[in-house]
Parts: sequence; C-alpha cells; structure tokens
Amino acid sequence: MPNCPAGRLVLTARGRKGLAEPAHETIRHLWRRWLSHGVLDEFSRIEAVKGQRAANVLSAAGPRRKAVGATLAECCPLGKWVTVDELCKAMRTAEHAPYLVRSDRALWRLCLEDAQYGSLGYDGHHDWPVLRGRYTLCVLFEYAATLGLVDVQYIVPDGARDDFCHMWGADWHQRLSRCDGLLAV
Repeated sequence: MPNCPAGRLVLTARGRKGLAEPAHETIRHLWRRWLSHGVLDEFSRIEAVKGQRAANVLSAAGPRRKAVGATLAECCPLGKWVTVDELCKAMRTAEHAPYLVRSDRALWRLCLEDAQYGSLGYDGHHDWPVLRGRYTLCVLFEYAATLGLVDVQYIVPDGARDDFCHMWGADWHQRLSRCDGLLAV
C-alpha cells in the first residue's frame, strides 16, 4: 500500500497540510470540494425508496448539493435554531429546491414497495417533503452536521414524519430514512 510504511497508515501531503491550517479553513475547503465533487449520491440514504439505481432516473448530485448549500448560506442565521420545515419552506421560496429526477417519467421508476402500485409517479406521492425534503435532510444530517457546519436537533426517526403514510407500500415503513428524525439545525 502506498503511504503505508511498516503496515501503518500515514497522512498524505494534503492531509498534513490540512492539519497545519486553521480548522475552519480546512472544513470550508472540504465542504466546497464536496459540493461539486462528492462521490456518493446522498439520496441513496433514503433506504425506503426503491428504483434509485435504475439508469437515467436521478439528476446530477452536484446541482442538488449546491441548492442545499446556497440555502444554508442564505437562510440559517448564526446562533439561532431553524426547523427543517422552515428551512425547506425557505428553499422553495428562494427557488433553491433540488430537483432529484431527470424527468417526470423517471418518477415512475421510483417506488416504496412495488413499482406498479407504489410508484412515486402518482399525484401526491412525490410531494416536496417526500423527495426533495428527504434529500435535504440527508445533506444536512449526514454531511453539514458531520463537518460541524450546523448543530442538529434529532429524535428517533421511527414515526417522526408522517408525510408519506398515505402512500401505497408505506404500511411497512415507520420512516423513509434515518434522517427523518432531524428536527432543526
């Protein structure tokens, strides 16, 4: 293994440089880099939604991440809690809403249990909180909070949100993702 003398992992030159710089600069660099170069699609954290891996279903992750990042920069005052519902409302108002699917036709590929009956293409099954809201929750909880950009108020996710309970196939789910318990940032 490179960078692994005598069986031990060691920092790369970039890692050593990051540790030498002030922490806030390193975190800013990591956040900005992730916004445009993240490898994984955060929507994959919404475990209950099936069909995500089908070809040409999800839109590019970079613009979605940037939409959430822009909302954080504009709508989160320092030292004050903002509920995720207020933040999502601000996203819609500021037109920073991340669009998750490539087309309306792609919505029909996403489902909870069965693509024929539980497709998210039906009216009322792809509402803002179900797709865009869940994506936003994942970015906030798993990335922004992990980097320390925001503090979070979090409860057990099972039963924390009921905006999907009317959907076919929801009977088997108490949550759509572990991020459902995020209340405020």
